[in-house]
Amino acid sequence: MATPVHPPSASSPSPSPSGSSGSSPAARVEALRARGVRMPDPAQVFLDESVDPARIDASVTLHPGTRLHGRRTFLSAGAAVGVEGPATLVDCVFGEGASIASGYAKGAVLLRAA
Repeated sequence: MATPVHPPSASSPSPSPSGSSGSSPAARVEALRARGVRMPDPAQVFLDESVDPARIDASVTLHPGTRLHGRRTFLSAGAAVGVEGPATLVDCVFGEGASIASGYAKGAVLLRAA
């Protein structure tokens, strides 16, 4: 006789699809919004699980099409990403007031107001 199989209960934790942080990209974006990060269209922003949200200042603006990747990514006060179009940053450091209009940057360091 076969043993019946029961689905896990709603209270059982399910494994994370990414296997590590346990939060979805949308949940990570929402956590930034809750801290005050400005996003005109949060549905169009992606935050990779490797990015530490504590390294993104609450006064940053992430425009639609922004994609942030890399554990070294750091955005200081007043930084802006994707001002004119989609922008992807990988392991970038932006000083106070620095911005990127659009494009792709990897390992870039932009000093204050650059």
